[in-house]
Amino acid sequence: MSRRRLAPDEIALWRKVADKTERLQCRETFDPEAYAPDPVRKPKPPGQEFRLDGKTPPKPTSRKVNYDLTPSLPDRLRSAPVQMDRKTFGRMTRGKVKPESRIDLHGMTLDRAHGALT
Repeated sequence: MSRRRLAPDEIALWRKVADKTERLQCRETFDPEAYAPDPVRKPKPPGQEFRLDGKTPPKPTSRKVNYDLTPSLPDRLRSAPVQMDRKTFGRMTRGKVKPESRIDLHGMTLDRAHGALT
C-alpha cells in the first residue's frame, strides 16, 4: 500500500478538524457487577417450611427444559458450505486469487449485510 502526501489544503482542513475536537474524560471503568439485578427470592408456599412431625418435606425434582433455539446468523454463516470449488477457495484464502467484485457493507447491520451478500 503506497502512502500519498497530503496537499496543503488537506493539511489545513485536517488541522481545523483536529482543533475542534475535545478529549474524552474517562474517569471510571464499567463494572457490570454494579448493574446486575438483585436475585429475587421466592417465598415458600405455606405449610412447607414447618411440619409438626419434624420431617422436612421432600424437595420436588426439577427437570431441565431444553429449548431448541435456532443458531445466530454468524453461526449459520460459519457452518454454511462454501459456494465455490475447493481449489479456488483455497487459493483465495491464501491470497493467490483476488475477488472479482466488491460490495460496500459500511453502515449495515449483520442481517442487512447478509441480504446484500446473497
